[in-house]
Amino acid sequence: MKKDQWLLLALKFVRMVAYGQTTMILVPFLLSLNSTDSQVGLFMTLTLIGDVVLSSYITFTADKFGRRYMLGTSAVLMILSGVAFMFSSNYWLLLTAAIFGVISPSGDEVGPFRAIEEATIAHITPEDKRATVFAAQNLFGTLGLAIGSLSGGFLVDFFTKKAGKVNDAYRVVFFCYVLCAVCNLVISAILSEETEIIEAFEELDAEAAAATINHNANANANVNGNSNSNSNSNQTPDSYNGYRNLALTLCSFFGIDSLAYGFMPNSWLVEYLMRQFNSPSTIVGLFFFASTFISAATSFPSAWFTDYVGPVAAISLTKLGAGLFGALVPTASKQMGAMSYIWMRSLFDTMDVVPRQVFLTSIIEETERTKILGMVNVTKTLARAIGPIFTGMLAGAGHLDVCFYIMGALEWVFAGAVYVVFAKSERSAGPLQI
Repeated sequence: MKKDQWLLLALKFVRMVAYGQTTMILVPFLLSLNSTDSQVGLFMTLTLIGDVVLSSYITFTADKFGRRYMLGTSAVLMILSGVAFMFSSNYWLLLTAAIFGVISPSGDEVGPFRAIEEATIAHITPEDKRATVFAAQNLFGTLGLAIGSLSGGFLVDFFTKKAGKVNDAYRVVFFCYVLCAVCNLVISAILSEETEIIEAFEELDAEAAAATINHNANANANVNGNSNSNSNSNQTPDSYNGYRNLALTLCSFFGIDSLAYGFMPNSWLVEYLMRQFNSPSTIVGLFFFASTFISAATSFPSAWFTDYVGPVAAISLTKLGAGLFGALVPTASKQMGAMSYIWMRSLFDTMDVVPRQVFLTSIIEETERTKILGMVNVTKTLARAIGPIFTGMLAGAGHLDVCFYIMGALEWVFAGAVYVVFAKSERSAGPLQI
């Protein structure tokens, strides 16, 4: 692989280490500050809404100001958020830092990183190689999340015993979060110019200018017009409308999937295991390490599975499995049973990533890829922001288990909708033309 591809994989890995660590402590940390379950749910919802605004701006301007610059800016926001969580115990100050900075309330992707990185990988990678590179990116991200989960749980227990205060242990984890953000800032700075698409825009401007000249020449030569010009003028609106409808459909469908996840993000899953089975932080961290490590092993098989059945069928089948095992978690009466169901859910859920990336990047025009992927990811984040506030309310009422059933049902709806609408689509149709 190219140098830039390896650097993008490193960005993903380091960032997910940071997210994995904070996943283990975010809900317990907020509760240790005397926050209620409802306040924690509100915190997560408002954090994700803030992420929507941030991601919208950065992804829609990334190609204008430069992808490397925007990735670096996002890393700086991670640093500022981490510093706030290191030193402050005020709920509202932390909420402000989370809204206007970059902090992961769920252990999953937040911020504009994903859209920019996926668009960049698609830009510098031939189409027939993308599945493999996306699989490698997913593998690195999953391994990072696994290492972050394991180290986060270990750090909390170790420094709690050493310092005698669990809050001090939480601060250590946020310090590690800042270090990871600094690493991402450095990596963003050494990406090459090949990751940008400035030349592509220059070519488009030249083509647009040439088209304008030709149009004016034809208009002067054919004062009365002709049928060909009429037909040509009708193509652009039709193409745009079809493209816009596809974008809205994608946002709607993937929004349903994210809405499902928002009812039981990893940070609340940690709290569920601790409440239901009195699991210590080290055990929960070890469990998430094993879960994400097992899931990482599916990255390359999922690329093969995508090639074998097609991205649409792969998305639908993996989501059906994830929804089923997610809904089974609260039926387990013992810790090992619940963890087994979570493992199986994680296995299926991870296999959904590669076909989704291949599907989205193959049907969107390159020059619009960053914006549209950003639009989809923003919609997903906005949908994900709905669930936590209800999760907090249900947790406060002692019905946290209900969230698993809601999550499973919504994921089945998503799987069915994607298959019904896109199953007949030609995989080789290529990007839509505007």
